[in-house]
Amino acid sequence: MKTNPLLLPMRNAFAAVAIGIGSWVVFGLLLFYVTELPPLVENLDLPWLVQMVVILGGWWFLGILAAMINIRACTRTQGRSMFLAVLLRSLIRDRSESLTTHMGYPVFMEEELLNMLGYMSMEMDQPEKAHAIFELLIEYYPGSASAHSAMADYFESQNDVEHALLHARKAFDMSGSDELQHRVEALMKRR
Repeated sequence: MKTNPLLLPMRNAFAAVAIGIGSWVVFGLLLFYVTELPPLVENLDLPWLVQMVVILGGWWFLGILAAMINIRACTRTQGRSMFLAVLLRSLIRDRSESLTTHMGYPVFMEEELLNMLGYMSMEMDQPEKAHAIFELLIEYYPGSASAHSAMADYFESQNDVEHALLHARKAFDMSGSDELQHRVEALMKRR
C-alpha cells in the first residue's frame, strides 16, 4: 500500500508518544530494580507502585510533549484543516479495521453517515475534510452511485469540472437515472 505523505508527521507524533511511554517503562524499571530510588520520592513513605509512577511520570510527560510539538509543527506546515482531515480519515479507517479484525468480516462506517459527514463538511467550508470523507465513502462503497455523485458534488464545489464530470459519469453508469444524465450533460457544457 502506498504511504500517504500527509500521514508521516502524524505517525511521527504517535511514534514520539510511543517512545515516551516506552522509555518511561524501561527507564523506570531500570531505575527501580538496579539503582536506589531518589531520596525525595523514597522519603515520602508511599507504596512502591506510586513511587514508580512519580518517577516515570516525567518520562511519559516528555514523550507527550514531543508529540505535541510534532503535531503543532505538522499543523503549521500543512494547514490545520488538512491535518484534521487526515486525522479524521485515519481514525475512521482504523476503527473499521479494528471492527473488521474483531468481527471477522468487513465492517465499515455506514454509507449514509459518511455521506452526511461529507456534505456537512462542505457546508461548514471544510473542503479538505469533505474530500477525505468522500474518498473513504468511495473506498468503502465503490459500487455506490450515491458515493460518486457526492464526490462529483465536492469537485463541482471546488470548480474542478473535469473530476466532477468523471464521478458524475461513474454515478450515471451505475444508476442510469435521468437526473444524473442531465447532470453529466450540464457538466459537459461547462467544460
